[in-house]
Amino acid sequence: MKKLVLVLSVMLMSAMSFGQWEYVQGENKFDDFSYEGAVVIGKGSSPYTEPAFAIRNTSNSSVSEVLLFNVSYASDGDVVKMYIDDGDVRSYLIETSKDKELINILIGSDFEEIKRELKSGKKLYIRLDTKGGNDKYEFSLGGSSLAINKLKIK
Repeated sequence: MKKLVLVLSVMLMSAMSFGQWEYVQGENKFDDFSYEGAVVIGKGSSPYTEPAFAIRNTSNSSVSEVLLFNVSYASDGDVVKMYIDDGDVRSYLIETSKDKELINILIGSDFEEIKRELKSGKKLYIRLDTKGGNDKYEFSLGGSSLAINKLKIK
């Protein structure tokens, strides 16, 4: 779990300093894995005013992950609803990290289509539906194509 927090902290700090999509990469020597990601900081309501959205690859996983963090509390089985620009709303189940700080959006077979839309769209809208209510987040897609194209998507 500590490795996830470390990786996400590096990704978050890089994206926060520029405010648009950024490509980040690094190595976690403690847990012996490397990572790369495309990350952006968005807008949300208080107290989650700087949510983050990322696509991440790690050397210890064979699958790209679509992540949401710095957002409200969620549990496994809660739902993320998302759409890009004026497109269709899609719903996905989520998995959370043990400390509930990281949300893995289970995109599955929609990954290639979502990736294509992220690269060509202007805005990504996400609503996190939990047992405690729902929270909405908005992310700019400016610079997403450049950052995502640098990833060695698995």
